[in-house]
Amino acid sequence: MLKVLVASANIDLKPLSDRLWAQQIEHKILKDALGEQVIFLMHAQDVQRTQPLIQRWQAEQDTRAWTAAVTDRSQARPTDPAASIDWRKIPVVWLFVLPSLLASFLVLRGFEAWIMPQLSLVPVWIEGGQVYWASLETTFMQGEIWRLLTPIFLHFSWMHLVFNMLWLVYLGRSIEHLRGHGALLNLVLITGVGANLGQFLWDASPLFGGMSGVVYGLLGYILAWTVFDRQSHFGVPRGLVVFMLAWLLLAMTPITTWLGWQIANAAHVVGLLLGVLVGVFSVWKARLLKSC
Repeated sequence: MLKVLVASANIDLKPLSDRLWAQQIEHKILKDALGEQVIFLMHAQDVQRTQPLIQRWQAEQDTRAWTAAVTDRSQARPTDPAASIDWRKIPVVWLFVLPSLLASFLVLRGFEAWIMPQLSLVPVWIEGGQVYWASLETTFMQGEIWRLLTPIFLHFSWMHLVFNMLWLVYLGRSIEHLRGHGALLNLVLITGVGANLGQFLWDASPLFGGMSGVVYGLLGYILAWTVFDRQSHFGVPRGLVVFMLAWLLLAMTPITTWLGWQIANAAHVVGLLLGVLVGVFSVWKARLLKSC
């Protein structure tokens, strides 16, 4: 093992440890003979990746906040870890926000007849005033595998687009910050594909789109971490979680039909369940690595 940091016993090293685990840097935190905390790396080749993380963590520390947390930790409240995130350091969030903005802008400006056949789950076309679409089997045999994901970029109203992008940024930045770029990328891919397939199989129609299934997947992931790892702080207020779950249930009632809203409920439910499953697996994997 290789020593990389020594800190006094009253300093909370968990935020730094979380960042190291998010980058899959195996380490242990032990106490030396003087009672100080020492971080050891399990693999020497991780030193170059570790030092910038340690320097960034040290620069972000607020000495006065440390003192308050040490003197009255029982009253300390977890803060939003994403509040001070450098927006340039969440590339995965932007990887999905920017295509959504572009594709949805084209749809909302009247180009849906061109963009829909390109991004829908299966090819669609209009013949004699009727809408037709290919089967999943035909689509995959033609190698158009990207269609499994691309419906998440389509939105059919400005309100739908704005709310989904706000939720994607708000939830996604916390996950990318705390769990890493790869974790968020994998989560979006899994929940996006799953939500699209779930909605298609439930509704038997490819005429849907939106990031909502992914958004509920992000929520499910955060819920899993919150339940199974009490020390994880994604900074999402409980009130917002309750609101999103309440909206999920409300959308399944006849009220939305009376209001003329077409909501992809299957995508929401499948996305949420997949997010929870991915979150549980992620917690289990993190514990396994820590125990090694």
